[in-house]
Formats: sequence, structure tokens, C-alpha cells
Amino acid sequence: MCLGIGLSSLHKRLKEGTLRRHTNAITPSLNDENMKGRLKFCVSMLENNSLTHESKFLDMYNIDEK
Repeated sequence: MCLGIGLSSLHKRLKEGTLRRHTNAITPSLNDENMKGRLKFCVSMLENNSLTHESKFLDMYNIDEK
């Protein structure tokens, strides 16, 4: 572990309050345009012939991650 202590010790310190969890949002929140763009992308990935109450997403096995 990179902290140099075991998981049980870490858990104990968290419960005692010696250590506390902290998150840092490096990326800013989405603005309205970005949210609309993400929603459009999600809708474009729905199968055209699927029903609205049983919508299915397209297979994404052929997407290149590069």
C-alpha cells in the first residue's frame, strides 16, 4: 500500500477521526452545453428500432479506445 500502513489500521484511523476522507474535484462541473452534448450522444447510442419503454443501447464492442 502506498501509505505504508495496512488496510485495517487505515480503517481504524478513519473511524477514530485521526484521518478523514477528502475528495478534490479537479475537473469543473458540466455546463448546460456539455450536458446537452452528453445527452445527445447517449440518445444517439440507442437502437432505432427499440421501443421507448424497453430501449436498448447499440453494441459498443467495436469502439477504438485510442
